[in-house]
Amino acid sequence: MNKVLFVSCVLLSVLNGHGQVFSPLPPEVAPKGAPPGPASPLILQPKSPRPPGGDKPINPDQPNLTIQGIVIVKNRAEIQEGGVSAAKGVQVKDVPILEQPDFAQMISDRFIGRIITENTIRDVHDAIILYCRDRGKLLVDVILPEQNIDNGVLQMWFLEGKVGKVTVKNEGRKWFQDQFIKSNVRLRPAEPLDSEALNKDLDWLNSNPFRQVEVNFKPGEKL
Repeated sequence: MNKVLFVSCVLLSVLNGHGQVFSPLPPEVAPKGAPPGPASPLILQPKSPRPPGGDKPINPDQPNLTIQGIVIVKNRAEIQEGGVSAAKGVQVKDVPILEQPDFAQMISDRFIGRIITENTIRDVHDAIILYCRDRGKLLVDVILPEQNIDNGVLQMWFLEGKVGKVTVKNEGRKWFQDQFIKSNVRLRPAEPLDSEALNKDLDWLNSNPFRQVEVNFKPGEKL
């Protein structure tokens, strides 16, 4: 059974100006449409701390054990705890964004043949996440479940987050109703995040000089 990582989204609205109560905006300050040109990118960096001693071989009994293969799956049940035999290079199973020649080439060039250490595994993790984020997939994660890696093959579980609860944090006196802000951002529960559409929506909302909206993500309540 596939599991889905749900992520809560908080829309932060900051008022630029002064007002007493909500009222419709006059035509001269109401936004007319999305501005031309590319949207400003959302930048999220993966957090993968490097622990002291993380460059030591992960298996002291096999200090020269290198990465022979990396298998990436979409379903946790596909991870074979006893290890995978005869897997060489990069294999991706049912993860379309990673089923690209440039991804396999990048991972192979950087990691196949490297000594397996904790930090090397973290480097693989970060490389996959950054590859996805560069292509608009912001809410992804990669997990290395417990498994036998004596033959140098790493099995990694790929998860793509979906939108969970969407809330608006619009404190103080309001010129813009929460529902107006929420309805003009294409964040729909149980759907993957479309970062290009989200950037366009934020640009449109922020084209009004009286309004500044940004989005924050946090882990959802269920996996």
